[in-house]
Amino acid sequence: MTAAWYLNRSLWFKMFRILLVGATFWFIWHEVFVERPYEAITHDLQGYLTLGHLPAFALLLCMMLVNWGIEAYKWKLLVTPLESIGFGRAFMATLAGISPGLFTPNRIGEFGGRVLFLKKANPAEAVAATVVGSFSQQAANIAIGCAGLNYYVWHKLEPGYWLAVLLAFVSLVAVAGVLVLYFNVGFISSMKFKNKWLALAIEKTKVLRTYPSSFLNKILLLSLLRYAVFAGQYMLLLYIFDCSIPPLAMLSSIAVIFLLQAAVPSFALLELGFRGASAIGVLGYYTGNEVGILLSSFVLWLVNLVLPALCGLVFYWQIKEQ
Repeated sequence: MTAAWYLNRSLWFKMFRILLVGATFWFIWHEVFVERPYEAITHDLQGYLTLGHLPAFALLLCMMLVNWGIEAYKWKLLVTPLESIGFGRAFMATLAGISPGLFTPNRIGEFGGRVLFLKKANPAEAVAATVVGSFSQQAANIAIGCAGLNYYVWHKLEPGYWLAVLLAFVSLVAVAGVLVLYFNVGFISSMKFKNKWLALAIEKTKVLRTYPSSFLNKILLLSLLRYAVFAGQYMLLLYIFDCSIPPLAMLSSIAVIFLLQAAVPSFALLELGFRGASAIGVLGYYTGNEVGILLSSFVLWLVNLVLPALCGLVFYWQIKEQ
């Protein structure tokens, strides 16, 4: 009975690996070759693949590793109360989680993909810890995004005085609200429900009580650092593809784009088109180089999502069925 159970579990896990690999390759093939929203753009990209741009593209790849390295370190810290893991395993889990995230709303599948790499931690508790990391990234996104939105609106759209004041007030309330929720995330685990299923779910969030404010500060700082790296990649690409925009205007526009992308729930399968449309809508006020804007969005998506997802597939074969 026990042997048969382990045999079936091993078989199901192997099937999961195969399906995940197939689904990931289908996603990339469908997005790039079937839909072809960037067929003309990929043709223009060839003109920039020169030796002169090689150092810039190498730097872009290094920044991708730093980006996901920060996320891996952040996740490692968050799951430490549940299970102590090394940075290498945390990095593998982080990249591996990208692939299942491609097929779920707002990439929530990443949480489950990472948890598979933990040996002792309760999966539900590990997911709760992972959600805190995601929330901290959203808090950083909202805080910087609201600042960028105000700068963008004031300096480019030139609203009336009272509209500008209202936007500033709403932004402050939104940022304050998100930060209050973030620094009181442990409150969730102390909530009481009569419904046994809700009570059981809340019980699995008890790890949230172990995070003091100083620890949450550290996680938020790591999220801000990761945001800076990601924004730096975007700026680098805009410069590579000849989008002549003043640095401060570029930073505020990128902040607005990231805020829009976070505010609109989507599947990664549909993200590429929305990324391009939102980028043109925001950056188009500063430059008429739509090809350069689309190239920047496409390469950023390719380097930060598709390439790590492909690398992460390899790590699923490092998991032993337990």
